[in-house]
Amino acid sequence: MFSTAEKNYLINIVLGVIGLACIATGLLLKFKIPALMAYVNIKALHEWTGYIMAALVVLHFVMHLKWLQALTKSMRQNKQKLAAAMLALVFSVGLFAGLIAFSPAGKAPAAGRNGSIPQTDVQRMPASEKTN
Repeated sequence: MFSTAEKNYLINIVLGVIGLACIATGLLLKFKIPALMAYVNIKALHEWTGYIMAALVVLHFVMHLKWLQALTKSMRQNKQKLAAAMLALVFSVGLFAGLIAFSPAGKAPAAGRNGSIPQTDVQRMPASEKTN
């Protein structure tokens, strides 16, 4: 029905649109534009576009697995290309680790003098988070 190139094309179109939607909703969450946020659940939309995008990236990767294997095999023959690929891998892992290490933490309730959570904050917490 569809050639491999046509399948790739269709996946890339959907991946591009969903990716842009995920980026746009992420920016809306960051900058909190009240006019748009009143009509749409931006957080849920952002989460679901992220899930769909992740699934499409995995599908895209699987569809290109043979090509990636062949390219990797040919790159192993050239030390300069192999070094560049390894550098890209190390950079990517380092960037991911850096994003985790330096990302802002969630807002935790302020602790009292003895390290306990003040009673006013405990009353506002959902029952599942309260401790005895």
